[in-house]
Amino acid sequence: MKILIKIPVIFVCTFFISSTSFAQVRLFHMEWDKGEIINNIELSTIKDFKHEKQFKPFRAKFVVNQSILKVISLLNDTGDTKFNPPGYESTKVLEKSVMRTVIHRMGSRNIPFKPRDFVVEFINHLDYGSRKLVLMMSSTENPMVPILSGHHRGVLIDGFIVARVIAKDKTEIEIGTLIDLGGWMPRFIAKKLLKNDILNTAEALKNELETKERVISPKLKLLGEKLLR
Repeated sequence: MKILIKIPVIFVCTFFISSTSFAQVRLFHMEWDKGEIINNIELSTIKDFKHEKQFKPFRAKFVVNQSILKVISLLNDTGDTKFNPPGYESTKVLEKSVMRTVIHRMGSRNIPFKPRDFVVEFINHLDYGSRKLVLMMSSTENPMVPILSGHHRGVLIDGFIVARVIAKDKTEIEIGTLIDLGGWMPRFIAKKLLKNDILNTAEALKNELETKERVISPKLKLLGEKLLR
């Protein structure tokens, strides 16, 4: 991503320095504003959202003509190095169980003012009553990945992915994040990066689901078919 940077004196007061904790905000339960449509993806935020560091959350929402079985299969492969959203160089799985995954994701070195990396925990839940999969995301700590020299450790303050059954072969997907990029940079650049990040991730996920075949394990198929009943 190439960004033309012009920083007049007015932006001296818009730099931020990170000291964000891992306290949960729970974006999943909040009401989002009506967003703009970009490439059949609704991109929105919460205008009246309040945070001590003035970070803004973003949400991408779209529909794919695919069964939720395929969505569950892809999301179960969280940390699969074959699927790195644009802007990330590599992903490594640190811990993995049926309901919980912890990954280390290395950001692109093209990010201004030093590259970022993230250590993120994913907790998944199948809600059969509402016919949806809920994947909660937030930063965590792991002794296997100390902060690298020359990097900033970003913080996913709160995030979620929700996949809802619309029909047998149609699924609605929402991705919401509130991210502290760590370190410092002009706020307008941080906002642009974060907005592009969630849009690029949604586009990559949508493309992956619509253009590539996936092998669905019998166990995931059994779990997913319960959502289709």
